[in-house]
This record gives sequence, C-alpha cells and structure tokens, in this order.
Amino acid sequence: MKTDMKMICKKIGFIFLILSFFTIVETVISKGVTQSRPQIQSVETSAQEVIEPEAQNAIMPQPVVQLPQGKLSLEEIHAVSALPNGQVKRSVSLALPVADKFTQSQAQMSVPEIKKLIETKYDTKKYKNIIDAILAREKEYKDDDVFYHGMDNMWRVPQDLYTKLYIHFKNLPENIIQSFIFLRFENVTGPSTTQTFLVNKLKENGLINDHELNFLYAVNIALFGNVGVDPECTWQYFVKSRGHTSPDRKVYEKILDTWGLSHQYINELMALTKIYETTEETIVQIFVPKDKVDQIGYLSWIRGIPAHKKTMDMVLRSVENKKFTKTASALDFYTKVFKDEQEENPIFNNLLERVRAGDFSLRYFLKFYRNYPEKIENINNFQARLIFTPEVLLNPLAGVKIFRHSTATAEQMKKYQQKFDEIVNKIIAG
Repeated sequence: MKTDMKMICKKIGFIFLILSFFTIVETVISKGVTQSRPQIQSVETSAQEVIEPEAQNAIMPQPVVQLPQGKLSLEEIHAVSALPNGQVKRSVSLALPVADKFTQSQAQMSVPEIKKLIETKYDTKKYKNIIDAILAREKEYKDDDVFYHGMDNMWRVPQDLYTKLYIHFKNLPENIIQSFIFLRFENVTGPSTTQTFLVNKLKENGLINDHELNFLYAVNIALFGNVGVDPECTWQYFVKSRGHTSPDRKVYEKILDTWGLSHQYINELMALTKIYETTEETIVQIFVPKDKVDQIGYLSWIRGIPAHKKTMDMVLRSVENKKFTKTASALDFYTKVFKDEQEENPIFNNLLERVRAGDFSLRYFLKFYRNYPEKIENINNFQARLIFTPEVLLNPLAGVKIFRHSTATAEQMKKYQQKFDEIVNKIIAG
C-alpha cells in the first residue's frame, strides 16, 4: 500500500513538473512575439480634443530642419529630395519653426548684400519715423502675411470716399475705416482659385501681364522689396512718383453713382488733396490672414508672371546678351513663343508643372522667408500678386488689414479729416 502511494505521488509530481515546463515555454514565446510586434494603443479623442496642425506643432518638439549647403532656388526650397520613384518630397512636410525668427521686412534687411544696397541707394535716416511705424505694424500683426504697394497721394480721397460710403450704407461699424480701406471701387471680381487662374491664363496668353488684368495688385513682400529695380520697388514709388494714372472726375462720379448720390461736391472733394500734399507719396501696407493668402495671391516676378526660375533666367539672359534692350521687350517675345508652342516648349511645360505642384504658394514661401532669408537665392527678385475678390480683399470683414503711411504731418491729416467728413456728411444728407 505504501509502495502504491509512493508511486502515485511520484506520478503526480512528474505531471506538475511537465505542466510547469510548458507554462515557462509559453511565457517566453509570448514575450518574444510581443516584443517583435508594434504596439497598437487605442486612443479615444472627443470632438473637443482634436488638435489643429499648428497647435500640434506648438506642443510637440520641433525637429531640426537640415537644409542643403549654399543658397536655394525656389524649386530647391520646395523639393528637398527627389525620391527614386520620381515622386517629389515636398518641403512643406518639413516642420519649420513655430515662432518666426524675423518679420518679412526684417528678414530681407538681415541679408548683408540687401542691407548694403538699401544703405547705398537711399538716405533712410530722414525717414526713420515712418520706417519704425511700418516695422512696428509688422510686429503687431505678425500672425498675418504682409505686402507693400507704392501709391500716389491723390488716391487717398477716392479711397476714403468709397470706404466711408460703403460703411454707411452697409451699416457697418465706423471704426472699420481705421484698419481697412478699399483699394478698388469698381465691380472688380477676380478668379476664386489662384492655381486654376494661372494655368488657364498661361495657356491662353503664354505669360501673365498684369497691365491687362485690373483684378491683380502688384505688391512687394518686404518694405524694400526689389530694391535697386526702380519700377518694381515700393520704396522707390514712395520717394518718387512714377506718374501713374491719377483719379479724375469720372472716378468720383462712378463712386457716387454706386450709391445714387449727387455729383454736387466733387470739386470740393478733389481739392482736398492739397491739404495733405507732401514731397513723398504713400506706402500701402496690407496684412492678409495666413489661411487666406493662397486663395488670393501667388509668388511672382515682373508683370505678375509666376516666379519661375527658368523663365526668369531666360528673360534676364536675353537682355544681358543684348538680344533685347529691355526686359519688357523680352517678356513680349517669350509671351508669344510660349503661347504658340505651349507644352512643346520645355520651359513653358516646366512652368505649368511647377504651377500645378504649388511652387508659387505664398504661405509656405513666406514662412521660409521669415526664417531662412540667407538661404534664398536672388531673394531680391521675388514679388507677389494679390487678386481682388469680394470674399477677401474687397471684404472689410474678412480679417484683411490695410494701412497707409505718408510723411503728412498730424496737423495736415487732422485738417484733411475734418474737411472730408464735412463734405461727406453733406453728400449723404443730399
């Protein structure tokens, strides 16, 4: 009996030993499989907890952006590397700094060769107050993209007239006029999609010519943008008028007709320009919300053609080689060539490809511009074109801010404003 019990105990012990062995083996295998497999975690996010990309960038640590050596062309800025399959890795995927290093004008003036060119060409010390005021605005509205345009002083009155009447008859807050001014008064409606407009207009004409398109507004992307190229530089327009078309009586008549008002006081309105007369002209400073800038604008060059390196180089080279005496003549020639040859012309074909790829987007380029101005090849060549649309640039409630800067004294502007208000009140009263 004792022998039987001992045998039973031995069998039971042996069974437990075998079971323990298999348990250990299963645990080891399980751990090995778990460690070799990516862990998937279930995350529940409510609608209120969704984090926008920009906010996410502010929370997550930013990777260091590694840029190639030397200066970069626009296409190189947009294409960090060509993948083996021919796809393009867009640079927009790079996480640029959340907080910009410079404002746009600071960025341009930080480039040594540009700073030297400004100091050589202009006596900026005499304009310190106006420059400081403009740069202070850039800092104040640092969350927007900024643009500049040189304007003859005479346009202030019709701008104020249309804006004042619009605000009155649309029952909008009167303080809107402190940070917004209409820059077009007629029924101007530009295309709603920038990229589609560029592709269609290029195919139709060969190249863009903003002299023929009243819905395009030529602007610099910094206060001294295109310095040294007088016809393209806002600051040059400020220090010396280029004699662009001035508002005549018909301009005032059209504005008043828009609201069904009398022409009786037009002469008094036109005489107001003498009150704020100065040697210099006016700088228009435009701030556009970053989420709307690509709806109404694109990166450009002379006449509003897209800032396409191959096209720009070809035009400039033909002038340098004396094929043409002026850039305008070269542009006229290649406009016809591109129109006739279309995609069979390799440069025109590449231009269309770059438009479709989004290379002339303002939002990304200006972000890069404010952080790496020293890396941009021929930074002084770049301009922009803004498109007048009822939804954005012609909408005082769209978040666009427009300021005008001149050397008129506070006393001059106070006297002008008093006289202007008196006349407008008489016009509205009938």
